[in-house]
Amino acid sequence: MKVLILHGSFGSPSENWFPWLKLKLEELGHQVLSPQMPVDDYATFDVNKSGGQQTFSNWLEKAESLNLSVADGQELVVVAHSIAPAFVLGWLDHNPQLNFKKFIAVAPFISDGRKGPEYDQKIQKVNETFLIAASRVVTGEDMIERAKEITAIYAKDDPYVSSEMSEEFIEKTGAKRIVLETGGHLNSEAGVNEFQFVLDEIVG
Repeated sequence: MKVLILHGSFGSPSENWFPWLKLKLEELGHQVLSPQMPVDDYATFDVNKSGGQQTFSNWLEKAESLNLSVADGQELVVVAHSIAPAFVLGWLDHNPQLNFKKFIAVAPFISDGRKGPEYDQKIQKVNETFLIAASRVVTGEDMIERAKEITAIYAKDDPYVSSEMSEEFIEKTGAKRIVLETGGHLNSEAGVNEFQFVLDEIVG
């Protein structure tokens, strides 16, 4: 099995539960790709200036450069966190040849749905092109042809992505849902540095 792990906005493959998952999968003999996607420096990012590293087109270029080919009998699984599931939907729409055995979306959303006046404008800015791309994606039965198993995992107490936002993703894609009572944004900030639910979905 080959597994692609995609981090979120202003993120990296060295944070959250990504290193743990990569290690566990490699111990089981699977190939794992966990690339650094183009992101900006949060501290210096200016929402009033155009441009920036984190755009859908830049992520698409990076993703298309990865070696995602699989050997005969091998399967491709994609695990994506936060804004990355929206990127994956846009990627599927852009590349008709792309498909995977499993697509696991963690804390997913496909529209802004900000939760209040304190909503982070920097996050909103870098997410814009991803959400536009995701809005054009194929839905429902069409998704089954592209990602044969889709699972969405989210926590009810996520401070950034509401349950309604994740449920919109589920409705659009027809994903199986796993809803946790607690876990926040399912990241290190919420103490999630290991994530057995995701590992079980991949190898189960």
